[in-house]
Amino acid sequence: MRYFSFAVLFLVALVGWSTGEDSELRVNGERLNQRFVDLARFGMNAEGGMDRFAFSDADVASRPFLKKSLEAAGLEVHVDEAGNIFGRREGSRPDLPPIVFGSHTDSVANGGRFDGPAGVLSAIEVAQVINERKIITLHIAHHQGTGQNSGRHCDTENDPRVRAAVVPEPTPNQG
Repeated sequence: MRYFSFAVLFLVALVGWSTGEDSELRVNGERLNQRFVDLARFGMNAEGGMDRFAFSDADVASRPFLKKSLEAAGLEVHVDEAGNIFGRREGSRPDLPPIVFGSHTDSVANGGRFDGPAGVLSAIEVAQVINERKIITLHIAHHQGTGQNSGRHCDTENDPRVRAAVVPEPTPNQG
């Protein structure tokens, strides 16, 4: 749960002392847990592990859920050519580079349900709390990376071809 702790600390560091209303900002644990349960439905195997490889049927099926979660958190959703999903929240200084947080939702074979999703879902929860509390921030963005863990395709976060925008848009059953 390292990502969860980081997300909570990030929220407090970002806005905790600047609201003037209530210095105890808290995530909604019930809502966050429900998102973990809902996401785990995509790719759960018979042993209870996750088989949600990048661009697999399970990964493709999970994307509408992730987009809906980002929209529910009040973020503007964008998917790039490599399949990475971004959620953006304009702040008081949109001219500044955003503070980006998140992780990945793909998995290795029989992977755990909290590895990358902890970073993704915690980041969504933090953004939702910020929006619900109408807290003004400088500029934040959420990132859900594609292909970070599965090893079946290029690493869409770090591959120079992706950064140069020369990798074609992924298709749903690519693999």
